[in-house]
Amino acid sequence: MNEESQVQDVNEQTPEQEVKEAPVNEVPYSRFKEVIDDKNTMKAELDALKHQVLKDAEDRKLKEMEAKGEYESALNMVRDDIGRKDSQIAEMKSQLEVYQLQEQTKREMLLDKLSDDDKAIYGSLDNNALEAHIQRLNKQSVPSVGNDQPAETQGYKSLLDAARDFQKGKIDEPIYKRIKNAFRANQV
Repeated sequence: MNEESQVQDVNEQTPEQEVKEAPVNEVPYSRFKEVIDDKNTMKAELDALKHQVLKDAEDRKLKEMEAKGEYESALNMVRDDIGRKDSQIAEMKSQLEVYQLQEQTKREMLLDKLSDDDKAIYGSLDNNALEAHIQRLNKQSVPSVGNDQPAETQGYKSLLDAARDFQKGKIDEPIYKRIKNAFRANQV
């Protein structure tokens, strides 16, 4: 029974402790929201006033320049600045065209390495992915080529397959010539 009374005493003390632990400096949300809204309103008004002051100062400066006859020089300065920017844009456009031409040439070169079926499947890939795919294909499909007798076909079933691999750079010229001679020797 003594243990039960101690448990009850602890339970009775807990609500008092909870009340004491509550923060004293708590601000109601409605007041907090009101202060933040006021702050945002003031900030917007300040920004509008700053913008208006800058615009008024610019207008005043233009009127002074116009009165002094310097308006033409200000206009010429603006025109010169626009001309410089236009020339920079034209230069950047020409560089962009060169880059696009290089990318298109590279794409055509990569697509030429693929068969027609592969072009239909992989033609929509970007250049980097297409190049990675072609490199992976080249690593996988290189037939075993040895320096054995020149009459061997090196695992090729037709001369056409060997010619495709030669054009794609998978085999070099001396090996291709040996394969070609082997197929021609078998035809006779």
